[in-house]
Amino acid sequence: MTDHRPGGEFLLFAGGTLLGRSNPEWEDAAEGVWLRSGLFMPADTYFQFQEVFQKHTRELAPARLAQQPYNRAALKMVSAQIESMEVTQHMKP
Repeated sequence: MTDHRPGGEFLLFAGGTLLGRSNPEWEDAAEGVWLRSGLFMPADTYFQFQEVFQKHTRELAPARLAQQPYNRAALKMVSAQIESMEVTQHMKP
């Protein structure tokens, strides 16, 4: 079920480095995971991590849209890179 209520502003971090902030336009609880969608406003520090996020999108998005098969090895490698960055989000007080 999609919830169109504003969720508030979230801060996104890689370890202790602020990547940016977002204010989701909608939230959706799917398969026990909250998905949030909205405009992301990167901090200057985001750009040192940008390539790994773009690589993840290049691997995952076309496969999810059934435009190409999953390259599981490449996806596993880039997912491990992101996991090692300790990405977390915190709701701004």
